Amino acid sequence: MTLLALSHKSFVLQGKTHIGIAPAAHYIVLNHGAFRTGEGERLKAGIEWIMNKQKEWNIRIILSTRWHALDHQVYLKSTRKNSTVQALASAIRSGVLVVCSNGNTRTVNLLPPRDYLAVGGYNDRGLAER
Repeated sequence: MTLLALSHKSFVLQGKTHIGIAPAAHYIVLNHGAFRTGEGERLKAGIEWIMNKQKEWNIRIILSTRWHALDHQVYLKSTRKNSTVQALASAIRSGVLVVCSNGNTRTVNLLPPRDYLAVGGYNDRGLAER
């Protein structure tokens, strides 16, 4: 859903034009199976491959959804030992902005590193008044 919100081309619905946030951008999707053994090493190799293309492809942002591999799951504590955080360290060192989820409730906050831009959200299932 996030990739669709970012990338979809403009369309008109009920007289209003809707467009994705960055429809002209190129997206590289790295399948992050954070819940499998050894995923941190596989992710690190993928990030290194992407970072080798950074200048050629003008890579400036990595959107890391479900970034929190469960190998060191802790709430409201440093995540530096997390294999996903370690895999993304080369991107941070290269000046790439890592955007990640921060958890979607007040009780599930995985405290991403301060180097990341963390975004939280809450699905009220349409109950709140606009």
